Amino acid sequence: MLNKILALLLVIVLLGGCGAGQYAPKMTGLGERWEARRSTPGTTLELIEVARRIADDGTTLIEYEPRASGQPRGKEYILRGRNTVSEPREIGRFAYNAEGRLVSKSSGEPLESHHMLVGQFQRGLVIMAALVATDGSAESFASATPFPIEGRDGPCRLWLEVLSPDGMAFSAHGEGFAPGELVRMTSHSDGEQMSLPLNALADGSLPVQLMFPATVGKGYRASLQARSSNCSPGVEYEWGPPAVKAR
Repeated sequence: MLNKILALLLVIVLLGGCGAGQYAPKMTGLGERWEARRSTPGTTLELIEVARRIADDGTTLIEYEPRASGQPRGKEYILRGRNTVSEPREIGRFAYNAEGRLVSKSSGEPLESHHMLVGQFQRGLVIMAALVATDGSAESFASATPFPIEGRDGPCRLWLEVLSPDGMAFSAHGEGFAPGELVRMTSHSDGEQMSLPLNALADGSLPVQLMFPATVGKGYRASLQARSSNCSPGVEYEWGPPAVKAR
């Protein structure tokens, strides 16, 4: 059976027109992130990359297969997709069939055949999926980053996620640090430097930080480093117009 590909071609458009000193970015809220750790205990949802190819315009198309397990039976589920700068879209409605598989209410095809095709993606943009029972009793979340902005050093990882469609705001995340240890976050952009001391959380992650790379200048390049006594991961990235270039 041919897979039913549901295209989420999320084209990111530059919203120019503001001077850097007057800029007020349009951002999504951090509370809106769909993370696997928020899933109902015993349930899982994954986005598995099954294909990656170059389109006629030179950008990359990536195909993800949703896979779910542990969802309670006897319920109807809605699968939604979005990215960090878009509104959620309903992909389909599903329920268990007699063979115990989650299948589409409209076509009878299994959940796994409803692939998500993403294109025109910029670095640091996250694709997310949610499988939620219509009665609200169970929900599962998954995410994937087609083109991550990340750096690693030993057990430590530092990464950025885009928060605004014009590439002017990011969130910084870290993991793998020793619980409670002091971590100094240092950002450089267009001659500006920001340094902030943080303490790693009990699970070794870092408190999420909002990043606005520069308030002056138009070099559009920046770097961020998280330095501790055990590791020092860092990333280099572009912001502003270069950041919205589709990969």
